[in-house]
Amino acid sequence: MDTDIRREVVSVMCEVGFQEDELLDGARLAEDLDIDSTEMVEIVVALEEHFGISIDADGEGAFKTLGDMVACVTRLRSPGVPAGVAATEG
Repeated sequence: MDTDIRREVVSVMCEVGFQEDELLDGARLAEDLDIDSTEMVEIVVALEEHFGISIDADGEGAFKTLGDMVACVTRLRSPGVPAGVAATEG
């Protein structure tokens, strides 16, 4: 896992209103962090704007943990994946 991207994802989530100490890689988004679908959209939009990527709705629905989000952003930011390419996780 790319620790720089993880740090940035955590920073974006803190800007959205989460506390850094609750943002563990295995933290389940719905069960542990109480993220509902509206909050998920807000987080995804913030990640897209911050990283200059595009995450499609199917990819968004596949996020179960913080680690899933970090993995998706890492993949989209990797060399060979142009900015703006839609992600599909799962």
